[in-house]
Amino acid sequence: MSDIVLVYVDDDEDLSEMLSEDLAECFDVNVFNKPEDALVFLEEHKNEIKILLTDFMMPGMTGLELIKRVKVFAPHVHAVMLTGYSNALNDGSDTSVCDMILDKNEFQDVDDLIDRLTSF
Repeated sequence: MSDIVLVYVDDDEDLSEMLSEDLAECFDVNVFNKPEDALVFLEEHKNEIKILLTDFMMPGMTGLELIKRVKVFAPHVHAVMLTGYSNALNDGSDTSVCDMILDKNEFQDVDDLIDRLTSF
């Protein structure tokens, strides 16, 4: 297991389970299906977390809202947003808090995602 702590947030439980298994090969992964639960964990462990990987469209709170809230108390966390709805971000949303935005349809496989995440 890696000493790089990554928090992965996605309301799609099947996807998050599958992806987290692959991510666990390179990171210490903490998975959440509800952004509100992830926010509590992130605040409690803010000094340990290096990467926040979050889906964009989730009920209750978008990934962008989650990132903005986390950056208030943990500005050092690298924030990566995954989305299949990149057109939704063209509405003038301020995405400057994101260190990287990845369209789920653009990366080729999990290894490609891991390569991008290990660039931090």
